Amino acid sequence: MTNCESKKKYAFFVEGETEVLGLKKAFGIKARKIGIYGHTSTVDHIFKKLKAAIQLNEYTHVFVMFDRESRTETSKELKHELEAKLIKEFPNLTVNVAIPDFDIESWLFSDTEITEKYFGQKMSKKAKFEGRNGCKSLKEYMPKADYDKTTDGVTLFSKVRWSKICSNSPSARISNIEKSFPDCGWLAT
Repeated sequence: MTNCESKKKYAFFVEGETEVLGLKKAFGIKARKIGIYGHTSTVDHIFKKLKAAIQLNEYTHVFVMFDRESRTETSKELKHELEAKLIKEFPNLTVNVAIPDFDIESWLFSDTEITEKYFGQKMSKKAKFEGRNGCKSLKEYMPKADYDKTTDGVTLFSKVRWSKICSNSPSARISNIEKSFPDCGWLAT
């Protein structure tokens, strides 16, 4: 490890337990919860939570993921607003903000082949999860599927093909999630 590499400090901030456990299982990454709950948290509120943690720990690279849920702003608008605030406050910080539209399940289930294999059921070729509550949509497309966020969600997190999610999800493409998972290539910057 060179001197330059040893000075890099990475942090992963996520909204929920599915993401914390999924990142750990899939990539061995220890993520921290942002400490927000649902769609009522504004970008300003999220920024304040992140700012304190970044200042305290002097991170150089930050990955942030939270669900859009029913916020009026699009995933793209939320991403750009939070990234702009973080970069303005921390000009040397490398930032990647990922915001699933509607929730992380909307991304996970959008790899329909893996979802079908996992649950042992077929779903309609017209199945769409983007912009919809993923858990409710799964029940619509697979009525017999019994989904638990912290067990099934975590397992799916490590099984899905992020390139497939990007091809099926505009919010995943906007978030550049394929570059973050599975090889975490953005960490090399």
